[in-house]
Amino acid sequence: MKTNPPAFVDQFATIENLMTQAEVVQILGAPLAKRSDKFPAGQFMGPQESMVGVIGPGQPFEEWKYTSGGEVFLIFFAGSQESDPPNQWNVVGKTQFPQGAVF
Repeated sequence: MKTNPPAFVDQFATIENLMTQAEVVQILGAPLAKRSDKFPAGQFMGPQESMVGVIGPGQPFEEWKYTSGGEVFLIFFAGSQESDPPNQWNVVGKTQFPQGAVF
C-alpha cells in the first residue's frame, strides 16, 4: 500500500474552513483540476456527500482536486451568499479518499 508523501498530507491538514483560494494555492499550489457545479437537491452518492448540510441544494460551489500517493484530496469552496463571485469564495470543507474509490 502506498503512503502519501508526508509533506503534502501535512500541508493538506493545515487547510481550514474560511481560507481563501489564494491561501490554498499558497499552501498546496495550483490544483490538478477544478470543477464548478450546483449542489444536488436530491439524494446522491459521491465525495460531495460530505458537504450535505454545509452547501445548500442548488447552491453553486467549486471543487479543487489534488492527488498524492494514491489518494485524492478535494477542497470545496462556496460563497456565503449566492451572489458572491467565485473568486471570493472560501473553503467550506475538504475530504480525501483512495484513487479509484467507487461511490
